Amino acid sequence: MRAGLLKRLNGEDALQGDVEALAAFIALQLQDLLNVRVGSCSSRPDLGLPAISPVQLQGDAIQNQRLAQVIQLQVTQFEPRLLDVRVRPDGDVQGALLFALEAAFEQGYERWQARFEVRVDSDSRVGVLCRGLQSDGPARRTVR
Repeated sequence: MRAGLLKRLNGEDALQGDVEALAAFIALQLQDLLNVRVGSCSSRPDLGLPAISPVQLQGDAIQNQRLAQVIQLQVTQFEPRLLDVRVRPDGDVQGALLFALEAAFEQGYERWQARFEVRVDSDSRVGVLCRGLQSDGPARRTVR
């Protein structure tokens, strides 16, 4: 069965057997999603993260937790391939906040657990890398 047009254009059909490549592709799309700012999309004003000021990067635990919640909401709402999304603050480095994003996704008949590192710098730029991937047994959804 052939993949849909949008999947073929996005290159997802080529990733069908390579779970590591798919995880890297999802990380890249998460990065694109999290670099959108609130209000910049007129058809979806709820899409995007708020601008992050350098003051917010000084390690206030309450603000870090709020930003983790906003990231989790965005990913849950706008990245349907990821299931059971959890985001938590994961410390900071010079001029950047780190978050751990853990989620599952399904490839074929198998479910995978992925851990992504989300890095927010002082220019409000977000970088996302896949830092861990492991099999979690059989898929729970119907494969299409």
